[in-house]
This record gives sequence, structure tokens and C-alpha cells, in this order.
Amino acid sequence: MRTIIENGLVYLSEKKSFHLTSLLIEDNLIQDIGDHLSAPQADRIDAKGHFVLPGLIDLHSHLREPGETHKETVQSGTRSAAKGGYTHIVAMANTKPPISTLQSSELIQEIIQKEALVQVTQAGAITDSLSGKTLSPLLMQSCLSVYSDDGRGVSSPSLLKEAFSLAKASDAVIILHEEDANISRNGMIHDGLPGLQSGLPVISSLSESGPILRDLVIAKEMAYQVHFTHISSQSSMEILKTAYALQFPYTADVTPHHLFFSDQMITYADTNYKMKPPIRSESDRRSLIQGLLDGVIQAIATDHAPHSEQEKQLPFAEAPFGVIGFETAFAACYTRLVGEEKIPLETMVPWFTSQPAHILHLDQEGSICKGFPANITIISPEEKVVQKEDFLSKSKNSPFIGKKLRGFPVFTLYQGKVVYETSPNWHRSV
Repeated sequence: MRTIIENGLVYLSEKKSFHLTSLLIEDNLIQDIGDHLSAPQADRIDAKGHFVLPGLIDLHSHLREPGETHKETVQSGTRSAAKGGYTHIVAMANTKPPISTLQSSELIQEIIQKEALVQVTQAGAITDSLSGKTLSPLLMQSCLSVYSDDGRGVSSPSLLKEAFSLAKASDAVIILHEEDANISRNGMIHDGLPGLQSGLPVISSLSESGPILRDLVIAKEMAYQVHFTHISSQSSMEILKTAYALQFPYTADVTPHHLFFSDQMITYADTNYKMKPPIRSESDRRSLIQGLLDGVIQAIATDHAPHSEQEKQLPFAEAPFGVIGFETAFAACYTRLVGEEKIPLETMVPWFTSQPAHILHLDQEGSICKGFPANITIISPEEKVVQKEDFLSKSKNSPFIGKKLRGFPVFTLYQGKVVYETSPNWHRSV
């Protein structure tokens, strides 16, 4: 099977810029890049007026399998990811039961092999059953490449130090959800003026920035590069900015919803705005954007967190935290960062591609280069309104419903195979 993608603006990773050129895909690989490419019986894709990018990579998502398949499954979640332009996602371990034993890991790997449309890296738990008390057997035995207790912070410094030591020895990535539960307690929203006026319990940014400061010191002592996920506050950014200048070993990501919204833009009557960490102030939002531009934050991750409609219809105080993100992530950032903030698209692309690949130690993903796997997404600059009924995710809990966004993926290839297209035979000919 041969495929030629032509007439599009291709992001050439080695040059870090867009070029009007063509790609030849054969045997699941990018075989050639250049003008006027030809090959016998090639399937030709006309990408005129579109951007051709490396397949997107998501450092943080929830597929809910096993245990909560009414919310999402590996199959439905990866279909949703493919529609969002993703060709590789990392699934968190806080399933039911958590992925913390060899048995649970083998079970989910069998499901992934059978059902996944794109690459899924299943994270294992840092601590046994996410208990925070002892390390998980998977980490103790160095079974996996990524570990996270996402949904909870790891409160024990000595336990975290031991985890860093084991991960360093096996070249594994530890992703930390930074939250001090003694500070956040039963909080639900940011402690700015809108939150205080709502009467709902609030979450101080100190609950995030305090653990980050502690864990940076541990990472420095252990000479281990830790990853911090869903950074949300200006106080955290100030700490990371100093750590970055001092070359502390860390990486970090931020979500599209924390880049797009501030607490002055949302309503606490809508539980699709209930997420952890919470949407914070405009100054927090702007500090996150600056953090990306300065290299203090290196990646954008969805934190795709599906919940059933029944759960999200509960009163705000009772509804679960979390929003879906695969299908709107790139468009939300394209709209806000490229369209409004005037950040060049070639500056934004690495936050979704090569930099997550680097964090995950993936040598041949996140880039369009000869000989690399043909993981490609094609982006349309056209505007459309996000409609609830259009989501491929089982869950519909999105804060972007009804919003006008630009930059949606229209075609996704994973290892040379079409895993999403907006319509059959999209822009194709032979």
C-alpha cells in the first residue's frame, strides 16, 4: 500500500517550519519527502489548504478500562483520540482495579492489543493500589515505562525518593499529580473572587506549588528527571521558572482547558467546568502561556477524563472532577494561542508532538522524517462549533460544547493506516 500526501503545508521537524511539499508513505513508513512525488498505484491525498503534522502524542489520559467501561473503553477512547489527531496516548493507572500488579497490567495489555486504534502506553501505579503507602509491584519489578498515581499526590518523600531511584535505573518516566490533600481537602474550585462568591469550597494553589517545590528538591538530589502534569497556577510557574534556570531535572505539561479558560470566563452552574486542578485566574492562565513560550513548560496534555452524563448532571458539589479532551485539544489551543495570542503555529506544534515524544523517550515519534513511522494528522484551519453529538468518546463532558473553534484534525494516519477521516475517501484519488 502506497500513499502520497500532497499540496499541504507540511511541518518538517528537522527544520521546525512548514513547507509546501509532499510525503510518500509505504510499508507504514515515511519513505520520501519532496516535490512532485510519484509511485505506481499510490493512493493520493490532497491536503491543499491544510496543515500536515506529525501524529499528536498525549502524555495524560484516562480510558476507564477496566472497571468503568460505561464512561469509556480502550476502543472508544482511542477512536476519540484518533479523531483528535492523536497517534500515541498515555493512559493513567487509576482504573478499577488500579494498574498496579502484573495481573492487572497483563489484562489491560491484552485489551489494548485487541481494541486500540492508536498506540497506547499504559501507565502503572507508583504505589500499590494507589494507596500511597508502599510501592507498586510493577514499579518494584521495573515492568513498565511510565508510572503515575494520577488523581492523588504521593505524600511520602521517602517513598517518592525510592520510586525515583527505581525509575531512574530502568529509564522509566514518573508522572506526578501534585496535590497536598491536607491543603486541598474537600475543595472544588479556585480560590479567586468568583469562587469565593459562589460559596463552594476552594482549592488554594499552594496545594499544587508546595509539593512541586518539595519534589524538585528530591529530583535534584536523585538526579532524576521527573514529570509534573496539569500545571495550573502562577505560583507553580514561579517555582518552575527558577528550577528551569537552575537546570533542575524536570519536565511539565499543561492542559488545553487551563490555557483556554479563566475563572472569570466560566459558570459554576455547569459541572463541565469542574476539574482538578481547577480553572484558575486570568493571571494564572497567562503565566501558563508564558511558561510554554519560555520553555518552562514543555508539553500540552489533555487529561482526557470521561464521566457519564448522569454523573455530570449531579449538583456541582457532588459531580466528579474531570472533562474530556482528545477531540478538542488541538483546536482549542489553535484558536486561543495561534488565533488570539498570535503564537506561530510552528511554535505550538512541538508542544503536541516532538516534546512529548522526548519526555517519553520515543526516538522515532513526534516528527515527520524519512524512515519514521507514518503517524500523521492533517489539520483544517476552518472554524466550526463544537457539538455534543459529534463526540466519538462515550462521554460528552466537555467545557467546549457550543464554542467556535478552528484547527480540527480531519485525517489521521497511524503507522500508515487511516484511523480517522471526516468523510469516506476524504480528498483521495488514485
